[in-house]
Amino acid sequence: MGGGIARRCEIRANRPCGGDILNGGTFENCVLADNHANGITIWNGGLVRNCTIAGNGNAGITVYADGDILIENTVLWSNVLADLYCQPGQTNYATSHCCARDVPAGVGNTTNDPVFANLAAHDYRLASGSPCIDAGTNGPVVDLEHVPRPLDGRADRPCLWDMGAYEFLRAGADTDGDGMTDGWESTHGLDLVVQDHFEDPDHDGMDNEGEYVAGTDPWDAASRFEVSGVRVQDGKPAFQFPAAPGRFYDVLYKDDLLDTNDWLALTNDLPGSAGLMEWTDPLPATQRFYKVQVRFP
Repeated sequence: MGGGIARRCEIRANRPCGGDILNGGTFENCVLADNHANGITIWNGGLVRNCTIAGNGNAGITVYADGDILIENTVLWSNVLADLYCQPGQTNYATSHCCARDVPAGVGNTTNDPVFANLAAHDYRLASGSPCIDAGTNGPVVDLEHVPRPLDGRADRPCLWDMGAYEFLRAGADTDGDGMTDGWESTHGLDLVVQDHFEDPDHDGMDNEGEYVAGTDPWDAASRFEVSGVRVQDGKPAFQFPAAPGRFYDVLYKDDLLDTNDWLALTNDLPGSAGLMEWTDPLPATQRFYKVQVRFP
């Protein structure tokens, strides 16, 4: 590749090499893995940013000729002969925020094991606890799999780029601080880096944060938290409501809606489970109004 750009590519199991950079080309957000010889060979200048280069039969990166070379936010690991090899006399290159066994001293560089998700299975995503999470510097706004960057991978703020081609998504983090976890937002196709808790994409009158707390689907108007299936059993009113695991439910009542006092609790801390829950009032009155609240423990 002479002066070109390869973005969000996977180059695996090629012979002899994964890719070459000639005269200033760029690899960004790429995986170059399990190739027969080098992952990348650089001739006379180039940029390697947010790449994962692993399991190659020769070197991860080999630098053969001088030029302005920058390698940053990149993981080079488990390459057979070397992770980063430079021909003797090659000095005009720099590394920063890289992880490799033989990486030279540089800003943010580490020689610690990157802790891949499953090295034996050639899964080079980062596992929880990887030192490469939140250890990079400014990079692209999405990763190889179009996951937004940067995320709060350590759930400790600030949000920083990860090294490598994959951004680690910690399910319990809240990157954009909108009160909804990254895992839930990702599962439901919401924005992980821009606050969207106030939006209502299914127009059911319940915003995204309300759907998150209730465990309902923000894209399905039929999936909503409401009392249903009201009936009388043995003279006692019973009703149903949709429930979700990891939530508590409180049933409140008033005998008169014009009563300005607070709603009174009939029961608190009902643990949720998937599907409909049913509750029966053990001490019904002639007239009674009910309200069900959902919350996290």
